[in-house]
Amino acid sequence: MILVTGGAGFIGSAVVRRLLRDGHTVRVVDDLSKGYVNLESDAPVEFIKADLRDKAETERVVEGIDVCFHLAAKIGGIKYFHDYPATILDENNLMLS
Repeated sequence: MILVTGGAGFIGSAVVRRLLRDGHTVRVVDDLSKGYVNLESDAPVEFIKADLRDKAETERVVEGIDVCFHLAAKIGGIKYFHDYPATILDENNLMLS
C-alpha cells in the first residue's frame, strides 16, 4: 500500500489520482486544514484525517505501508518559513521522532 501525506492538497491529490490510475492501492492522510476530500468512492483508496504531529496518529497511519509520498506541509509561502523557522524545525523533528 502507498501512503500519500497531504493527499487532499493540490499536489497530493494529483499524485493520488495518478497512483490510482496506475492501479495502486492508496492511503491518503490529511488534516484538511487547506485541502478537501475529493476521492472516487469505488477507488482502492482509504482516507484518514490525522495530524502527523501526533506520534500515535502517525504510527497508526504508517502501519502496513510499503511506500510513502510525504507531501504534507504548512501552507503560507516563503513568508511563513521566514517568520516561523523554529516552528517549522520543531514540527519536522516531531514527525521524524
